[in-house]
Amino acid sequence: MRVLEANICKAIDQGRNLKSSNTEVYHTGNGGFVVKLYGHTIWQTDEQGKSYMFACGWETNTTKSRLNALLEHLIGNTYVYQERHTWYVKVGRSLHKEPFYEGIELPLINTSRPIFNSIR
Repeated sequence: MRVLEANICKAIDQGRNLKSSNTEVYHTGNGGFVVKLYGHTIWQTDEQGKSYMFACGWETNTTKSRLNALLEHLIGNTYVYQERHTWYVKVGRSLHKEPFYEGIELPLINTSRPIFNSIR
């Protein structure tokens, strides 16, 4: 995990806002927060603890790195990866993978079986 990504996770844990380089974290109140990359929301956690991931059309290594840092820190054992130019979300070494899509929902708990939903 990069230093910036560690600082993002620390800011989330401490409930404080952070703006550093191309990434911003701000808290929406009552436990909710948003992470932005170049002004685009890539992660949103609402007050009920539901988390949503976005690429905003920018499926880049930087976006993937930020999302994976957040997944590792907040959920654990879950990651975004690319296979044949397509992004997927996978939990651990399970065979189950879900194609990444805008607004994919993840629970904020460690789990061996993901719950994938969308806010579409």
